[in-house]
Amino acid sequence: TEAPGIPLEAVSVEAAKFAWANCRVTGSGSLPFIAYIAPDRHTGGSNYMFCDGHAKFYRPEATLNPNAYLWGKNYYGHGGSIIYKPGTTIQVE
Repeated sequence: TEAPGIPLEAVSVEAAKFAWANCRVTGSGSLPFIAYIAPDRHTGGSNYMFCDGHAKFYRPEATLNPNAYLWGKNYYGHGGSIIYKPGTTIQVE
């Protein structure tokens, strides 16, 4: 399912790194929300909480792998829209 005219693309590692570097020096209004995490704390990663209640340590780059994307395959706040691999029309896995 996709909302009309608005395909959603997963955040790439490159886009996330750009956001992390630039959110401290410019406004974050045009950056993806991942700009708000602090990837350089806690030995380069964070604990991520999952819907089933467990938590696991990951480096943020690992969570953005489009072949094992941990941010969701669909965006249910957007009508269940599919999340695509960056630069493609293939759904993240």
